[in-house]
Amino acid sequence: MSQHPDPAITKNDVRESRDFPLPLFYVGDSLEAGPQPAIFYFSLAAQDSLLIPPLNAPAVQLVRSGHKGRIFAFDLPFHGPDRNPAEAIERWGREPSAVATFIDQVDQTIIQLTESKIIDPKRICLAGLSRGCLISILLAARNPHISHLLLFAPLIHFPGADESEFDPFKLLDQLYDRKFFFLIGNRDVRVGTNVCFDFALQLSEKAFEKGLRSSPIFLSCGPSFGTNGHGTPPTRFIEGTNWIIQEFFGGES
Repeated sequence: MSQHPDPAITKNDVRESRDFPLPLFYVGDSLEAGPQPAIFYFSLAAQDSLLIPPLNAPAVQLVRSGHKGRIFAFDLPFHGPDRNPAEAIERWGREPSAVATFIDQVDQTIIQLTESKIIDPKRICLAGLSRGCLISILLAARNPHISHLLLFAPLIHFPGADESEFDPFKLLDQLYDRKFFFLIGNRDVRVGTNVCFDFALQLSEKAFEKGLRSSPIFLSCGPSFGTNGHGTPPTRFIEGTNWIIQEFFGGES
């Protein structure tokens, strides 16, 4: 992973607010500028998600697009400066209550941002990378205002966690009417290409069962990349971000 911030986003561009249940990092206009579309991006640590390539590729592409809106990020549970992401995901399995608390705090933050007229409640998108996708899916199941989900190499099956709380396959009734875009390698053995396919298919079947004959559930599968086929190459980040520009913002600026 490169340790040089992309010139499109610098440390001076990243704002911080501690007026909410969780520390909130974001790029875009100040919170006092009024309601705007919001993209919440879940990757690893918040500042890495916005500053460090390749994790920040979605944020960089969205900033370059010129569309009005803010991109928010949080430190995922047990992530942050000088903390090991590999150890963090192991703790998720041992301490699922911390993940549940995090989801509740993010949801409360979104509610407060909406009530404070900082974000537009009709324009909320979640984006995730790997483990951040699981957070995005579980959060969307709780918050009906979330309309779009962009999921790169999504972790969907979470071994060791309480199934009733962390199994997205049991939340299809709360999710089928959103717009999804899944992007994954054709042999991702870390999170399972087949798991991603199966979840997208079951979402589509649930949408059909509920009367949506042409559900907006998109899936892109390309050559696997990186360790265990779990990497996300730049072209895939661009593909996903272009989908957000078209589907969420309504086209090029």
